[in-house]
Parts: sequence; structure tokens; C-alpha cells
Amino acid sequence: MCIRDSINAEYMGIGNESAKIIGEALKVNKILTRLNLSWNEIKDESAVAIGEALKYKNTLTHLDIHSTSIGDEGAIVIGEALKINKTLTHLHLRSNKIGSKGIKAITDALKINRTLAVLEFGSFSVEDSVRDELREVCVKKNIEFLSLIHISEPTRQAEISYAVFCLKKKKKKK
Repeated sequence: MCIRDSINAEYMGIGNESAKIIGEALKVNKILTRLNLSWNEIKDESAVAIGEALKYKNTLTHLDIHSTSIGDEGAIVIGEALKINKTLTHLHLRSNKIGSKGIKAITDALKINRTLAVLEFGSFSVEDSVRDELREVCVKKNIEFLSLIHISEPTRQAEISYAVFCLKKKKKKK
């Protein structure tokens, strides 16, 4: 029997129904530590199922769901899950359809979460205040790496509407 602790399913044509089944399977997961569902047709209802699964005690430490079609609804549920999840250390959400409400939900979760160390956002259109609050929370918390790439203020012209902010904290030597 072959047991894998990671699944790379990017570009696999996974749609909403399959992603919802994956979400249900994650609720009973005791082996999988890394899951990459990037570049699939995952929308909010699938992200809700995955977010709900993160509320359960499981072993998932890395979740990569960039370049899908997740919006605020999915991000809000993922944010709620992060408030109680104690295993996820890496979350990659760049190039989705998440707006200010979704990023605010994840920012609020980070105020409580103690395990997430790597957070990657990018290609979103949010207010400067939302982006700045996320950055401030990550500076105050134990976030080792934060990437905010091409996060724009919706009222600005496209030519000047991106910001790059990467935060890397050096680990303390013992």
C-alpha cells in the first residue's frame, strides 16, 4: 500500500464538485500534510468546504490554492478556520478574486492564529487600509514570510496601482 503525505494536483482540471469532495476528505485526514490545488476551477463553494475542513483537527500544514477563482465568501470561511486551526503553517492565496472583505477576515484570524508562518497574497484589489492592517498584523505576529504582490487600491489608475511588500523574519538562534 502506498501512502502519501503530500498531493500536488495543480492543473488537474479539478472543479467545484471534486474540490468539495476533497474538502470532506480533509475533515478525516490523518496523513496528508501538503495539498496543492492551484490552477484549478475552485470557486467559493469549494473553498467553503476546504475552509470548513480546516476547522477539524488534521495534519495539513501547507495549503496552496493560488490561481483559482476563490472570492470573499471562500476567504471568509478560511479566515474563520484559521482562528481555530493549529496545524496550518503555509497558506498561498495569490491570484484569486479575494477582495477587502476576504482579506479582512484573514487579517482578523491572524490576530488569533499562532501557527501560520507563511502567507502569500497577490493580484488583489483592496483598499490601502486593509492591506496596511494585514501588513501590521503580520509584523506583530509570528509570520515569517508575507508576500503582498500587486495589491491595488481600487480607486487608483492601473499604471500605479501595485504594491510589493515582502516580510522575512530571521529565525532567532538558540
